Amino acid sequence: MAIDALKLLEECNWNTEAEKLEQLAVELLEKNAPLIIYSALGPDDPSVAAVKDISGGQERLPNLLGNLLGRLIENTNTERVIAVGGDTSGKITRMLQISALEFLMPVAPGAPMCLSHSEKPAMDNLQIILKGGQNGDESFFEKAYLGISQD
Repeated sequence: MAIDALKLLEECNWNTEAEKLEQLAVELLEKNAPLIIYSALGPDDPSVAAVKDISGGQERLPNLLGNLLGRLIENTNTERVIAVGGDTSGKITRMLQISALEFLMPVAPGAPMCLSHSEKPAMDNLQIILKGGQNGDESFFEKAYLGISQD
């Protein structure tokens, strides 16, 4: 599911856009459909440069995405998530109020599946992978979804 990062960053529209995205995501998750929510398809995606051109865009977008992810986790039976992008995944972890991670298994070098620990019940015992942009091969998301350890 593609996110229009520019629309999400428009202060006058972000609430409406976030609610629309959340509703679509919940519908897919209720059907047990695998779901990838993304704001860019790699570093060369034109939206990356466009977000950089918005004052504070690079700082606000991870917070908005973290907020969306948090609401999805709280409102669905989501047990496993992946946050992609080094800085972005770190910011999202803070947004989810995760205080510690426990190693579960390797999925790709530098991107292990972990178990989260949090005082917030919905975020405690969540399987989470924090993936840098360059980590993992073309089968990474499938392996992560299926819970397959790195060979």
